[in-house]
Amino acid sequence: MNDENISRLSLIEKWSRIGAIEIVVGGTFSKNTYETVSNLPISDYQQFTKRVQELIALSNNFTSQDYNSKTELPGT
Repeated sequence: MNDENISRLSLIEKWSRIGAIEIVVGGTFSKNTYETVSNLPISDYQQFTKRVQELIALSNNFTSQDYNSKTELPGT
């Protein structure tokens, strides 16, 4: 609906997710990500870094179940 605040928050969320993936997978931001987020206003950049840290913490605390696919799938 072109609401400025929603658009701003969506942009921050989008780049936070991209940044978190890059940090988890490669250990650093890509040049493109850094160029983009370094142009944000300081308050938005601070929200970006906070959200990146939250997403990284979530990924580090993520656990998955180890299962035997032949014995634990329904109908097997």
